[in-house]
Amino acid sequence: MNRKIYGNVIRKQCPVCNSMDIENVWKIPYKKLDIPITVRKHKLQLVPSYDYDVTYHYSVCNTCNSIFLNPYNHWSTTGSYDYVRKVKNREEWNNYAKRVERVLPFIKSFDFLIDAGCGGGQNLLIFKEKGIKWKREVAEEVNKPCIDYLKSLGYEGYCRGIEDKFPEIKEATADCVMFCEAFEHVESPFIAIKNMSGWLKVGGVLYLSAQAQEGDMFITAGESIATNFDAIKNVLNNFGLEIVFKLFTSGKWVVIGRKK
Repeated sequence: MNRKIYGNVIRKQCPVCNSMDIENVWKIPYKKLDIPITVRKHKLQLVPSYDYDVTYHYSVCNTCNSIFLNPYNHWSTTGSYDYVRKVKNREEWNNYAKRVERVLPFIKSFDFLIDAGCGGGQNLLIFKEKGIKWKREVAEEVNKPCIDYLKSLGYEGYCRGIEDKFPEIKEATADCVMFCEAFEHVESPFIAIKNMSGWLKVGGVLYLSAQAQEGDMFITAGESIATNFDAIKNVLNNFGLEIVFKLFTSGKWVVIGRKK
């Protein structure tokens, strides 16, 4: 029987609050399905099985109670065209539009927008469809075909992780940062939020969504971090952001934080 453990990087700190008070609590054997299935509207590609391919280990943070894959595979740039295809086919377009509709009332000026973990640029394109004209728009994504596609449309784009350095972006210059469906995929939401809060000018807003422990979502290796509202509130407060909007929907927390 294969007893391979998933992951090549062992975490020593919580990716959400940066605490070192963490412990490994779950070891889950998973089998990959030949054809993904949908259960309670959630897509599953891996299921627990005695006839398993690999085990996935999860740790809990004793400070903020977040759960995360540990070890995990180091994130790097990728070459998938899936999100470009989704944009061209306008898949789930109404769901993406809801994000823009939620954040619009909280934006004070439309000088500089950053879409962090932008996928195929759905947020950027929906702002444009709504007639919102930004003076500067930046797309950030680890998936190179997405950035290539958005550059072909005239957007400023960078293919790197949100935790990386961005000398192209000055501190306290952005009016809005969108961070959608990416919290559970980055290596460190703590560092990502630190970076994004630094980009915001006073009064600027950060829109983010995060997989919620309070919800009914399944434990999957692809969405490797689950957290809770208190943990999100604390890390935002830690970097000078007060929550001005919160919504629990589809097993996720959606929050908007304003830079104080």
